[in-house]
Amino acid sequence: MKVQNNIIKEDPFSVSHIIGDRLLQGWTLLNATCHMCNITPLIKQKNKEDRYCARCDLFIKIRETSHEKEEKRNDILNEEITKDEKKDNDKDLLNEKENESSLNNDSLMRPS
Repeated sequence: MKVQNNIIKEDPFSVSHIIGDRLLQGWTLLNATCHMCNITPLIKQKNKEDRYCARCDLFIKIRETSHEKEEKRNDILNEEITKDEKKDNDKDLLNEKENESSLNNDSLMRPS
């Protein structure tokens, strides 16, 4: 029994044509090759993480490493901390202005 080959495009020019068309549409050429055919450079759409092999005609999902997940989590936490610090600074400035204004009002209210 013959095993069916996943490789659809045997003509390198048709693969090149497909890659060229995708690049003109804004896709990015990556410095990686397909793990199935080990020859075709992978491309990806602008706002997506999945890679595409034009020769095998398949999308390749990229798994995040635990290090990448931790970096994302830290980035999110740092953003939240920065937002909280900004809110605290804004509150402090508002309190200072209120205190100054109440001191000014007190000095105006006292008879000389």
